[in-house]
Amino acid sequence: MKRLALFILVLNQYLLLFAQASDILHPNSDFGDPTPDEFAMTVYPYDSTATAIVLYKKTTVDYNWVGEDFQITYHNQKRIKILKEEGKAYANVEIPFLLSRTNRNINEAILGLEAYTYNLENGKVTRTKMKKGSVFEERLNDNYIVQKFTVPQVKVGSIIEYEYKIASNLYTQIRPWMAQEDIPVQYGEFECTIPKYFKFHLSRRGDIQFTPNIEKTKIFNIDGNFVRCPATRMLFTCDLMPAVEKDDFIWCLDNHIAQINLELLGYDFSVY
Repeated sequence: MKRLALFILVLNQYLLLFAQASDILHPNSDFGDPTPDEFAMTVYPYDSTATAIVLYKKTTVDYNWVGEDFQITYHNQKRIKILKEEGKAYANVEIPFLLSRTNRNINEAILGLEAYTYNLENGKVTRTKMKKGSVFEERLNDNYIVQKFTVPQVKVGSIIEYEYKIASNLYTQIRPWMAQEDIPVQYGEFECTIPKYFKFHLSRRGDIQFTPNIEKTKIFNIDGNFVRCPATRMLFTCDLMPAVEKDDFIWCLDNHIAQINLELLGYDFSVY
């Protein structure tokens, strides 16, 4: 009877953990609004060794008309739950971007960076905002700069969240989107809207495949309502993505990471 009671107790604990994971499978993606279920999770049921998990990550890619040319804007959001002491390292974030010393046509900028830490203390949620002094830049080479920051007041059980935009004049190149990371990803979303002027080839790499929802009816506006053209909107979603583990026997790990790649094939400016 004691063994049966112990088995039932352990089974109930696992069922509770899986129920918690199911409840946040599609978490509230409103920035600044972590949920009670996210705070309640102490172990990731699908990988008990995880030191932290990405609760959700979202990237939205839009074309804009700025001045006399196109521009791409990447809007990135991410929410991470810290599960173990080692997971606190994910409060240190690095964002690489392009800013060439020699070619003014290679120009990107990070805009609107905000980062917060949420802690549950005595039944109440406290929010700590990252100060501007915690952000600095380091030039890696003639083309790349990395922006670094540390989200404050992080401990085991904390939820950290940050968002930023990258404004890029490299509108013929769309950055690859990685659905997987070195920690599990509970839910991910990638949305990209491309004017019909640009023809891109879509490819998906990695051992895990996911299918997009593609719409071809959205209208793209240039310079207000002066010029309008059709656009293609692609929406990819993924959930329960396992962590990518380094393997000395895998020659090119990037080829095994679930990801979205868009390669420019050409232009068609006859579309109006």
